[in-house]
Amino acid sequence: MFIDGKAAGTADGTTTGGRVNQQLIYESEELPDGQHTIKVMLPEDADGAIQVDFAKIYHGPIAPTEISLSETDICLESGTSKQISAEVLPSVATNKDVVWQSADENIATVDEDGTITAISA
Repeated sequence: MFIDGKAAGTADGTTTGGRVNQQLIYESEELPDGQHTIKVMLPEDADGAIQVDFAKIYHGPIAPTEISLSETDICLESGTSKQISAEVLPSVATNKDVVWQSADENIATVDEDGTITAISA
């Protein structure tokens, strides 16, 4: 097996008892974030085929880099409400929780679902 063109590990898919499934072939705490290429191939002196029965990639936490709001300027009269939404980017961020809060709850409140309610001018 190769990661980004460099040898990363080998696996013996057979044993005296038969096939071996779901082998751990590669593990690294130092593989940098980003896109990588995995290549699995038979040794040159082998005949047969490769059957990948399982592939799982684990990754540490991915931090959000941006929050995009559905609206950034709204005008409300006292007593009226409007819900806005937030999109957390990148889409694969581990924690997409958004904490909604008002800078002054005497003017406007914000519920945990993004609903803004005007209290006063």
